[in-house]
Amino acid sequence: SYLDQCKSVQEKSGFNRQQFFRGDWFVTHANVGTESTLCRKYSISENSDDKLIVQYGTRRNKHQYFCMEKNANSQAPHIFYCVVTQGDHCAIVQVNEVQKTILETDGKSALLYRCLKMAAPEGDKYINTYLVLNRDAEGAVSQDVKNALSKHNLDLNKFVSRTSYTCIP
Repeated sequence: SYLDQCKSVQEKSGFNRQQFFRGDWFVTHANVGTESTLCRKYSISENSDDKLIVQYGTRRNKHQYFCMEKNANSQAPHIFYCVVTQGDHCAIVQVNEVQKTILETDGKSALLYRCLKMAAPEGDKYINTYLVLNRDAEGAVSQDVKNALSKHNLDLNKFVSRTSYTCIP
């Protein structure tokens, strides 16, 4: 199954879903990633069915991402279906499924584990990524998040940083 292809990680103890999944989060660091990943601003809201909606886009390739939570008020891992559109006519270029688990957060910065399932002609591919998020595009990584990185044997110094790119707002 899908979840069998992803790492088994524990969500932060006492995780506050309502507090975290609200407003905007910027990706500031990623263990692997391109400009498209590092220049993201996730805008989060809820629909009338209490399902989370996550939207983000990239200016350079005009991709827009619209993701909806599979199950309302779910516990970790949070599974989203995402549609990727491109251009002014919103042509659908990709549909994928993504699992997200919040490993640590203090409300201002966070460590997120993301497992992306991408359909491919030769078989589905699974991409595991650790992202450091912040409420501010230039925000500092909190000590709690640094500790969580260490706990997961991850080295922030080996992550790609948002400052490596010129992100267009």
